[in-house]
Amino acid sequence: MKTKKIQKFLGWCTVINFALLGFTTLMLMFAHDWAYSIHGNMFNLTVEVYDALLFGYLAFWKALIIVFVFIPYIAIKIVRKPI
Repeated sequence: MKTKKIQKFLGWCTVINFALLGFTTLMLMFAHDWAYSIHGNMFNLTVEVYDALLFGYLAFWKALIIVFVFIPYIAIKIVRKPI
């Protein structure tokens, strides 16, 4: 596969992943009580622990997107740039 195709693939992966991350964040913000009622009862969590776990989940997901998709996209973009 050529680097241009890989770069395009990683670019779209970045866009899609950040869109899903944003959607998930909005859903968890606006449906917090509903999601907590399901997961809180299932795992016997307090609201504080549930919120901390969600924050960690979203932060970890964002870090994975940046490290494994966005940075390789930027690296390929830099390498392909004509001097």
